[in-house]
Amino acid sequence: MRSKWQGMLAAGAVFVLAACAATTEQEAQNRTAALPVGEWQCDIHGLPDSEMTADVVLHADGTGESVSRLAMQLEPGLVWRFEIQSKSKWRMENGYYFERYAEAPKVRELPAQTQSERLMRKVAEKNESLETLRAETMEALAENDGEEISAQIIRLDKEAFVSSVGDVRLECRRA
Repeated sequence: MRSKWQGMLAAGAVFVLAACAATTEQEAQNRTAALPVGEWQCDIHGLPDSEMTADVVLHADGTGESVSRLAMQLEPGLVWRFEIQSKSKWRMENGYYFERYAEAPKVRELPAQTQSERLMRKVAEKNESLETLRAETMEALAENDGEEISAQIIRLDKEAFVSSVGDVRLECRRA
């Protein structure tokens, strides 16, 4: 026959185990949430006719900033390079990373890197449709529509942060 003390002790043990499990789960979530905090160097793959890299800093308070470099090939030999500086708010939830611009990104056109690029840009400046495309691209890069971007987390540990948004894959390593 079980005494009332055994029943109370058993109930207490279940309560303590449940509390420990909840604490352990919360601690695990806190450790996971802290993993992206820090400085990252990222390569962005899957953008058509483009190459993109970014230096990203994520803070523990859920804010971040980045400087991205985008090289877009509009026609063979014609490459436009842009630098995009942004500030954002970020969070993680259920295996996804969410980010929203805190303000409109600052975009500037970078100089051509080769003589060939400089010559092609001079030709493009005289082509109204290409010049319009360049201006529209800069404008689109600077937009802040307030939309939150969600990326599926593929890998997140002390050394790497890999995520994807559709066909675009972000591969980041600690800076």
